[in-house]
Amino acid sequence: MLLWRSGELMPLDRIVEEQQARGALYGTAIHDNRRELRLEIIRRRQPELVALGSSVALDMRQEYFNAGFACACQATDSIDDAETFVDAMLAVVRPKLVLFFVDYWWFASKRPQIREPLKLDPEAEITRRKLFAPTNWLREKRLSPAEYFALLGGERDLHRATLHPKIGMMAIKRGLGIRADGSELSGLRLDSGAPAYYAEARELIRAADRFARNGGEWDGAGTRIAADSRVQPERLQALDRVLGKLRGAGVQVTLFLAPVAPPLAAAMNRDRRHRYLDELDHALAMRGDAYYNFHDSRRAGSTDLCEFSDTVHSGNVMFMRMLRAILVREPRSPLARYVNRARIEDAIARFAGRTIAPLETGLYVAPEVDFLEAGCRRKPADSVGQ
Repeated sequence: MLLWRSGELMPLDRIVEEQQARGALYGTAIHDNRRELRLEIIRRRQPELVALGSSVALDMRQEYFNAGFACACQATDSIDDAETFVDAMLAVVRPKLVLFFVDYWWFASKRPQIREPLKLDPEAEITRRKLFAPTNWLREKRLSPAEYFALLGGERDLHRATLHPKIGMMAIKRGLGIRADGSELSGLRLDSGAPAYYAEARELIRAADRFARNGGEWDGAGTRIAADSRVQPERLQALDRVLGKLRGAGVQVTLFLAPVAPPLAAAMNRDRRHRYLDELDHALAMRGDAYYNFHDSRRAGSTDLCEFSDTVHSGNVMFMRMLRAILVREPRSPLARYVNRARIEDAIARFAGRTIAPLETGLYVAPEVDFLEAGCRRKPADSVGQ
């Protein structure tokens, strides 16, 4: 009953319908339907622009653009994975421009990294483990009895840091979920418990020099690239296949390397073992219709750690900084016709030093907390006018 009440059993097509109609935030606690959700969002929105990538692209949002947009973020965990998703995407839409965020470690592995095929049945897959999840939440005290009975009574918001309609237990309990455009809102960062949740991220950032040295293979620790890592031809060939599919469908492609936290970028710059990044930079520059390397956030005009959520994920403001830097550098960039320049300039000025820019009017109740304990001074929640 609780799973049904919270929306966890709702078919994917109906979830996306609710998102597009009401701006609902969807965060499931029992399904791994990240790719399938983004594919359905793209099918419904039929966007001109698509951001494609892993979780590093999660903060690219519709509000930055004048044209229809969707974020196929978390749709690809590797360059090999991207082939599967691009085939499925091109079957439902052919966007004009794809902003393809590649993770720098994708190209260090000799082995293909491919997840299971996409599951195109909109009905949620139900297992015994999923059905007993609420009982486990109660036993492990992740859900209180009072919250359990409130949910049974129809409550859909236990977090209350934002006023978005919510579907799924992660959205309802923690304010964490996927927006209508496919990007993510992490309401955890608006919660007083955020410092505890981000404790590991703080430790990795504070130990940036050690983290940069602790390179390893694809499935290892640290930066996932080692002193002797080299860009593997097999992974570049996989990238070439993905680019070939997109260009063959008439889609322009802009390649990105997303920024890492400034202390990590500085540590990797100091540790000259990371020549792999120079090799990758050269390989990518030869391939995209356009290519932008923001691995070091100074290229976006900022080294503010307060605009990052962990070692490899930046927030809304940093993404807007990247777009602005491109337009300053190349006023005739293919992005120029799509970016809402006035809006991002206003938002950068007003929300500098945050990961969450409250661009949706009237939906943010709580201010972002200093979850990295980096001395971030954040004003109460506010919104940019529409």
